Amino acid sequence: MSAKNSGYIPEDIVEQVLTATDIVQLVDGYVKLKRRGVNFIGLCPFHDEKTPSFTVSQEKQIFHCFGCGQGGNAYRFLMEHERMSFPEAARFLADKAGITIPEAAGSGRNPDEMEALYYAHNLALEMFQANLKHERYRSVYVDYLQKSRGLAPETIEHFSLGVAGTSFEDLVKLAQKKGIAPTTLAKAGLASYSSKRNTHFDRFHHRLMIPIQNLSDKVIAFGGRALKKDEQAKYINSPETPLYSKGSTLYGLNLNRDAIRKENCAIVVEGYFDLISLWQVGIKNVVASSGTAFTLQQGRLLARYADTAYLFFDADSAGIKAAIRSVDSLYNAGVEVKVISAPTGEDPDSMARRGAETIKELIKSAERYLQFRFRAFDRAGSGLVERNKLIGELKEISARIGDDSLKS
Repeated sequence: MSAKNSGYIPEDIVEQVLTATDIVQLVDGYVKLKRRGVNFIGLCPFHDEKTPSFTVSQEKQIFHCFGCGQGGNAYRFLMEHERMSFPEAARFLADKAGITIPEAAGSGRNPDEMEALYYAHNLALEMFQANLKHERYRSVYVDYLQKSRGLAPETIEHFSLGVAGTSFEDLVKLAQKKGIAPTTLAKAGLASYSSKRNTHFDRFHHRLMIPIQNLSDKVIAFGGRALKKDEQAKYINSPETPLYSKGSTLYGLNLNRDAIRKENCAIVVEGYFDLISLWQVGIKNVVASSGTAFTLQQGRLLARYADTAYLFFDADSAGIKAAIRSVDSLYNAGVEVKVISAPTGEDPDSMARRGAETIKELIKSAERYLQFRFRAFDRAGSGLVERNKLIGELKEISARIGDDSLKS
C-alpha cells in the first residue's frame, strides 16, 4: 500500500480536522436527531433502546449516551460506529472538510487490518467497474443491464455496478501486484482457498457485481448475480467478515437515508434490483434486506431514520411469508409496519417499470400489517390450531403497537 494509508498524521492536522467538523452534522447522517434545548437527542446506535438517551452537544462537539456510556468526539464516533481506525476516521473527515493530509513516507507503520480490508474492496470495485466498461463485457452492459433490466447509464454509474470476469484468479493476481496477500483477500470475503490445489482463487467470477456500502459510503461487501443461465446459485453474496454483517446492514441506506428521513418512511424490498428500479423512477426512500427476513438490528437501524416501513415484496406466497417473518423485528424496533401488495405475478422491479405513479398508487393503498395478515390468512384451508396461532400472533403484535389508532 502507499504511504497515504499509513497510520501517522501530524497532530496539528488532527486538531484542524476536528475543528472543521460539526459533530451534529456528522452524527445526523447516522442517527435521526431532534433538538432538545441546546443539545440534540436520538436513539443510541451503540445499544438497543426505544427511548432516546443518546445526546450530541454542538457547543462541546461531543456525543454521550446516558444508557450505555459511549461517548467522545467525532473521531471516536466513526471509530466505534463504522469500525474505522483513527487514521481512517481522520482521513474521512479531512476529505469532507477539504483538508489535505500530507503523505507520511517512511513512517514504517503497517496498515491497520481494517484499512487493508477496505482497500481490498476498493481494488475489487475498481476492477469490476473497469471490466464492465471493457469491450469484452459489452453484452452485459447493453443486453443485460440496459435492454433486459431497463437501466439507464446514469443509474448503472450511480450504483457502481461492475462485472467479475470469467477467470478464477483475476482479483487474486491484481491484489498481489498491489501488495495484498491472498489471505487478506480471503478475510475480506473476496477469495476462497482450495486445499486440493493449495492456492487461493476469486470468490466471484462471471457475475454482475453489486457493491454494498456502509453508512460512510465505503464498500464492505458485494452481491454477485449470475450471468450464466444454467448457474445453480443465482446470487452469491459476500460472507460475514470483520467489515460486513448481513443482519445489521441495509442495502441502499447510505444512498437513500436523506430521502427516507425526509419522507419519514422507508419502502423495504428484498432484492438489489427491486431497489435500483424503484430509485430509477424517482422512488428514493427505499432499502433492501438482501433477500433475508428483517433482523432486529436492521429494524433498529431503520428506526433511526423513519417511523414507518412499507414492506414491498413479491406477490407470491414466498413474498407473503417474507413479510410475516420481517414484521416482528420492525415492531420490536418501534417501527410501524404497512404492506404494499403488488398484483399477482408481479414484483417491485416489474411494477417500477410501469412508472412512479403506479408505485405511488400502490403506496396509497397499502394496508396496516394487522389488516394484511388477516386478509392473507387462508381461513378456508386452515384448521383450529392454525387459527388459534394467528389470533395469538395478532394479539402479540397489537400489544407492541403504542398508538391505539394503528391497531385497527
